[in-house]
Amino acid sequence: MRVAAAFAVSLTACSSIMPSDDAQRLSEAMQRRPVVLLGEVHDNQAQHALRAAALRRMIERGARPALAFEQFDREHQPAID
Repeated sequence: MRVAAAFAVSLTACSSIMPSDDAQRLSEAMQRRPVVLLGEVHDNQAQHALRAAALRRMIERGARPALAFEQFDREHQPAID
């Protein structure tokens, strides 16, 4: 039950932020949630930049989020590190 509730909360966090919103707003929304699933945004450079900026702001304010990625080719591991 707790997992389902966390999943529902995380989806609410994602759906409330649109690509036109800035990194500050996204960062604040993510920090208010215990779990955030950002989903897949294929080849959308603006959305990737927004998410990276939001995560950077969170880290600068002291957050230490756990991040999980999927489907990266091994040759890209140095860039991820």
